[in-house]
Amino acid sequence: MIKALILLLFLGSGMAGLIYQVLWTKLLSLTFGVTIMAVSAVLTSFFGGLALGSYLGGRWIDRHGDGLKWYGLAEIVIGLYALSFSWLLTINNSAYVFIAQHLSMDFYGLSILKFIRPSY
Repeated sequence: MIKALILLLFLGSGMAGLIYQVLWTKLLSLTFGVTIMAVSAVLTSFFGGLALGSYLGGRWIDRHGDGLKWYGLAEIVIGLYALSFSWLLTINNSAYVFIAQHLSMDFYGLSILKFIRPSY
């Protein structure tokens, strides 16, 4: 029974991850103005996070054990971040507009600035 519950939770986690990707792509399309750049930003962040989390999380679990507890905590943190994402994006858009008005950058420079902002 516990194994089935854990598998169901993993299924829900994967579904939530895909939903996050779609929602963040829609929100970032408003920021970038171009869907392909929004999709690229979301996928780069998502897969980069998976790779980094796998590497660092594996090392963490090897030292601390109880992987299921730490995975659950990570899911809670991700959920809180997802709930606050639109608010963080609004703050970042304001910062981006301020920076863009005061720096002389071309389209690609501004696009890189949009991507490397710290909220996502």
